[in-house]
Amino acid sequence: MASPSTAVITAAGLTGGYATARKTGNRQLGGVVLGAAGLVAFSRWKKNAGLGRALLLTGAYVGAFGASHPLAKKLGAWESVAAVTAADSSLSFLLGGSKKSRAKQAAKRAEKQAKKLAKKAADA
Repeated sequence: MASPSTAVITAAGLTGGYATARKTGNRQLGGVVLGAAGLVAFSRWKKNAGLGRALLLTGAYVGAFGASHPLAKKLGAWESVAAVTAADSSLSFLLGGSKKSRAKQAAKRAEKQAKKLAKKAADA
């Protein structure tokens, strides 16, 4: 099973952090969710795209969290979380992996598919 992309991880961190804080009434617990997702994303970005991009994308993630607060006064709470999540996840998707790592992942998927087809053919 493939692991989720950093775009999915950051989306889960931003929306999950807000949802946790709102549901429990405990902002610190929401921060734990936000921080845990950020740490996972950072480690993936560092591995796939290098330290420079990892730091840039982490700054964008933290900035998205910060921007959601004043934006909530204009749009509403969930709407601001959705807006910053969409922007941050898009940035993560675009900059979060190297071409080499994406090519490697595609090759692994193709290899798995070929093995499945070969097994089907052998069983038939």
